[in-house]
Amino acid sequence: MNAKELIRQVKVEKSTGWKNSDLYVGVEKLLEEIVSHYEHCEECRDAFDDMGYEEETLKDMELLFMQNMDLERWICEEVA
Repeated sequence: MNAKELIRQVKVEKSTGWKNSDLYVGVEKLLEEIVSHYEHCEECRDAFDDMGYEEETLKDMELLFMQNMDLERWICEEVA
């Protein structure tokens, strides 16, 4: 999954109030914060893309986000 796809999937889920997302509520909130930042920060989008995540869905990536719940691990310090 790249940053563009992450943003798209989070926006879709958020638009339905995360109904039936099956994600941990803390992960949903974290994803909203990450995406809010990524929409305006090309550097962070590029860094996410460089990680080369193979997961295709937010649910596939949930464990990764749960293991790294600190927002500072996902976005740059300047805007954190």
